[in-house]
Amino acid sequence: TITKGQDIETFTAACIVPPDTDRAGATAESSLLEVVDRLRERWEQTFQGEVIVWRMWANHLTCNLNRSTWEAAIAQP
Repeated sequence: TITKGQDIETFTAACIVPPDTDRAGATAESSLLEVVDRLRERWEQTFQGEVIVWRMWANHLTCNLNRSTWEAAIAQP
């Protein structure tokens, strides 16, 4: 149970906010590349695309900056 403001901040930092962000607060390149790798591992046998397509897909999944939703989104086509 989260009862204090500091608890919510700790939880948000640990579970919601991407581990790396750029100066503007967007998902950092390193986090984006991790999502690209996971997408390719999961979907490369089903979908074919250039590198930019995988990056666009990863960017779409990470644009909400809520990493708790990323794994479920990766699992869905």
